Amino acid sequence: PTVSSTVGFGSVKRQKDYVLDTVGIMMGLRGEVPVDAEERSKVVIVAHFADFNLSWVDHISQKLQEQYGELIQGGQFHGIHAKQEFYPPLEVCPPDCNYKDEPKRVKWRSKQNVDYAFLMYYAAPLAPYYLQLEDDINFAPNWISKITGYLTSSFPPTYRSKENAPWRLI
Repeated sequence: PTVSSTVGFGSVKRQKDYVLDTVGIMMGLRGEVPVDAEERSKVVIVAHFADFNLSWVDHISQKLQEQYGELIQGGQFHGIHAKQEFYPPLEVCPPDCNYKDEPKRVKWRSKQNVDYAFLMYYAAPLAPYYLQLEDDINFAPNWISKITGYLTSSFPPTYRSKENAPWRLI
């Protein structure tokens, strides 16, 4: 089978890192959700290590290589990191703090939006469909087949978005 979907998520250093568990559970290599090789071959995972702490980025990259080297070598897992200098200024408050948000929250949300933009830009050529997830979720049995079935029936390859783009962002 050919790859039908790219699943992207961003992650930053937190007290509990979810990246290793999320990748393992998502691909049926850890936890109780079985994913067979055929189903696994339908998705590519892209993780954006969006923290500016390069020690953490190096550490998590090394752990992923150790635990999921086969996925990486097979092209089923991609890890990316955008350098801090690639980001626009994120200090936009004041004067533009809408909805009475605190400046710290506005900065965090602004950065998260840019993180997603890097993810989507990288993921665009990998598959016709893209699914954005959080890094700390669980997965249902047969999640890949269920999502793939829904996407292909609701948004067939001939579907064009309002923007007439061949890449479908759902």
